[in-house]
Amino acid sequence: YNTIMASIIEAVKQAVYNSTGLDLLYYTGGDLNVMLDTQPLPCAFAYLIESGTVADINGNYHERIRLGIFFVDKGDLDMSSYNNEQTIQQCKTRAYKFLHSLRLNDVVRVVGEIQSNRVYEQFDAHLTGFAVNVTLEELYGIGACGLDDEESNG
Repeated sequence: YNTIMASIIEAVKQAVYNSTGLDLLYYTGGDLNVMLDTQPLPCAFAYLIESGTVADINGNYHERIRLGIFFVDKGDLDMSSYNNEQTIQQCKTRAYKFLHSLRLNDVVRVVGEIQSNRVYEQFDAHLTGFAVNVTLEELYGIGACGLDDEESNG
């Protein structure tokens, strides 16, 4: 496992698993909605929130992407959502463990503000949980030398 060349998504999948024991699902929104109907719970999933950016840091290019990462479990159907508070707290703890693990990550780092969202019945499956929206940036970018290596290998 080459940490310098690992992708942001691979790093996030590994961080989620290492911190919570959950596999991370990463698909398009429509595919996720279908998969969540049959997924064992609790689970974690992510989707790309918006287009990424590329930062030029000291002559190296670093990709930045914004991901919504959800930690969910089976939800109770109640209009006040009061019965789901314990589930949300458990999911929030998983999200915080994941965020804490990113401090030690050797592939990506969090940049900017982390937004959170409580999840109540936002999908076809009856799920409750906690989500974090984070911008992640590669720690190791690609500079001029890396670009020359890619061209000679291609």
